[in-house]
Amino acid sequence: MPSIYDSKYILITGAAFGIGRALALALVKLPSHLKIIAAGRRKEWLEELSKVDGIHNVELDLGGLLQDLVGRFPDVTSSILIRF
Repeated sequence: MPSIYDSKYILITGAAFGIGRALALALVKLPSHLKIIAAGRRKEWLEELSKVDGIHNVELDLGGLLQDLVGRFPDVTSSILIRF
């Protein structure tokens, strides 16, 4: 089974606030080179979160989320999807 340390990216939905935000802030501190993709509805909160090194924001649009991610992060090979 792959480890979280084998991943380059972790996608967290609902990352603008609450548990999703706390999870993004905790995971970015792991001793690895993970890049956190924080997805959510509140653009201004996501922009604030993306000021943390290693966290990138994606305003949540479920219809276009996958296409946006592939366009912005073409080298994504694995991810963990956490939905709240």
